[in-house]
Amino acid sequence: MKSITTLLFICTITFNTIAQNSYEKKMEAALNLHTAAKTFEDEKKSEKAYLDIAESENNWLAYYWASYIQTQLFNAIENPDTNPPQNVSAANILGKAQEHLDNARNLADKSNNNYLSDIEALQLLIYQFNIRIVSDADEQALLIEKMNTSLKKATLLNRENPLIFVILGTNMVGSTDKYSQLIAGRQLLIEADRLFKNRKIHRSLSTHFNEEWLGLFWLDFADKQLEKMGKS
Repeated sequence: MKSITTLLFICTITFNTIAQNSYEKKMEAALNLHTAAKTFEDEKKSEKAYLDIAESENNWLAYYWASYIQTQLFNAIENPDTNPPQNVSAANILGKAQEHLDNARNLADKSNNNYLSDIEALQLLIYQFNIRIVSDADEQALLIEKMNTSLKKATLLNRENPLIFVILGTNMVGSTDKYSQLIAGRQLLIEADRLFKNRKIHRSLSTHFNEEWLGLFWLDFADKQLEKMGKS
C-alpha cells in the first residue's frame, strides 16, 4: 500500500513539473514573439500567444502581458514602418488593453504587493496613452487624476518598482527642457536597469515590460540629451 501511495505521489509531482515546464516554455515563446516583432502583425501574434495561455491556464500574468502588448500595438499605429492596418481604432486597442488588465487584476494574488504594484504601473501607462487620443479638457483632467492615483498606489505597494522608474524616467527624459529633470530622469532609468538586471527569474515569468528599450534607446538618448542641453 505504501509503495502505491509513493508511486501516486511521484506521478503527481512529475505531472505538475511537466505542466509547469510547458507553461514556462509557452510564456517564453510569447515573449520572444514580442521582442522580435517588427510589424503590427508581428505584435498581434505575440498578443494571441499570451491570450491563448491566459485563457487556457486562467493565468493573470499572461493577461498582464497581453495588456502590455496592446499598448505596443497602440504605438505601432503611429509608426508607418510597422505597416499598421488601415482605419484601425486606437480607442479599441486601448480598450482591449484595459480589458486584459482588468482580467489580470481579478486573477492576481491580492496578497502580493509587488504584483499589485506592477498592475497599477501598467494601469498608469494605459491612462497615459489614453490622454493622447482624448481632446476634451475635462476628460484629460480626469485621466491625469487617475494617473496620479495609480502612481501613488503603485509606489505605496512597492517603492522599488522598476516599472515606475521606467515610466517616470522616460517621461522626464523625453519631454523636459529642464536640465535638472533630465538628470533625475536618467538616474531613474539607470536604477530601473539595475533592478531589471538583478531579477532572479526569467523575464518571461516576470512583469518587466519595456526592459529592452533601456539598452536599445532610452539610456543612450538620455546621455545625448545631457550633452546637448549641457552645451546650450
